[in-house]
Amino acid sequence: MENTFYLLGKTLKHSFSKEIHNMLGNNNYFYKELNENELKSFVLNKNYKGLNVTIPYKKAVMEYLDEIDIYAQNIGAVNTVVNKNGKLLGFNTDFYGLKNTIIYNNITLKNKTVLILGSGGTSLTAKEVAKNLEAKKILIVSRHKKEEDGYITYPQAEKKYSNAEIIINTTPVGMFPNNFNSPLNTDNFNNLEAVVDVIYNPLHTLLTLKAKEKNIKTSNGLFMLVSQAAKSNELFFNEADKDENENKKTYEVYGKLLKQKQNLVLIGMPGSGKTTLGLKVAKELNKDFFDCDKEIEKAYNKTPAEIIKTEGEEAFRAKETLILKQLSLKNNSVIAPGGGAVLNPNNILYLKQNGKIIYLNRPVELIIKNINNNKAENSNKEKSENKNPERPLTKTAKDFENIFNKRKSLYKKYAEKEVLCDNNFSNELKNIKEAFLNDRP
Repeated sequence: MENTFYLLGKTLKHSFSKEIHNMLGNNNYFYKELNENELKSFVLNKNYKGLNVTIPYKKAVMEYLDEIDIYAQNIGAVNTVVNKNGKLLGFNTDFYGLKNTIIYNNITLKNKTVLILGSGGTSLTAKEVAKNLEAKKILIVSRHKKEEDGYITYPQAEKKYSNAEIIINTTPVGMFPNNFNSPLNTDNFNNLEAVVDVIYNPLHTLLTLKAKEKNIKTSNGLFMLVSQAAKSNELFFNEADKDENENKKTYEVYGKLLKQKQNLVLIGMPGSGKTTLGLKVAKELNKDFFDCDKEIEKAYNKTPAEIIKTEGEEAFRAKETLILKQLSLKNNSVIAPGGGAVLNPNNILYLKQNGKIIYLNRPVELIIKNINNNKAENSNKEKSENKNPERPLTKTAKDFENIFNKRKSLYKKYAEKEVLCDNNFSNELKNIKEAFLNDRP
């Protein structure tokens, strides 16, 4: 038996599992893509110490195992196999991952009505977790299953069970690349306390973002993914007595992985330093950098100033939203939107799906001073008298102040963190990194 571990599946190119297991200290973890007719021989050859199993083999693998734990039996799926001296033991660590996610986010299911969206395999995991956490009523919402088999429809969920306190989404609705869909309208649930989504790409789905707007607790699937991997690792290495350390490792790996995948979005007025600071912080955090205005210019062969001049501001804003929607699909990037991006709430919804928004609050008088200094250095004297040909909406200092006064409340409303910028570049850079990195994930 080789001292190796595999993730079995049909298509694994988007998997984070190897990366996570490596972070957990298992460097003998590999991907194994199999067709259906290869599964039996690979599993029964037993030339491995442990397996993780993903779609579409979580049920199929069960017939080749010697023992299956109670949670996996109840769920009807196995995602972890341990080869113990030739005996194959099956577990479902998704159960532990989802349960730990709910606990980590301080969400209480006891005596609550829980709506589980979707009727696939993960819905059975969610049902088992809800039972374990003593939910009062558990309802599975399906578009395809029949009511006589114990399911309810989405219209029934929104009308008859609008008093539900907890929603758990196990459907793929809202998953990359179809980020901008939602399985349900949370506005119809007045007693809603928490929304749990098993999707981890994007980091925050439209479903959870809409709930967050109402200060409803939410959680995504990334912590679940790390937690179930940590439980698998514990089983692989027979470390069941190290729960406390395993939890600590889970938190560490989750925080590290989140910051690697998450975008840093810098908002603020033109001249606040989004590009200059963004380029530097991207380099230091090993992230890509995208300036929205530059991306607009690439896409349309016109600068924002030229688009506004020839087509009007409304046409520019529409183009800006399309570019921000594309940028929001990226991971591990620093994104600098234009100063007016906050005027469209949809831009913020897009950017928050994979990003953490930080407001660069540079006082107006400093911005104007910096702009004038730059113009004095780079332009002739005729262009230095309070004019800025590259910023058609802010041609004078008065224009700038008026626009800032209109946008200031939006910057503060949408930012998750705020960094005061005082023209001390090194200090500003340090504060941006701390705002991004140094809080509970």
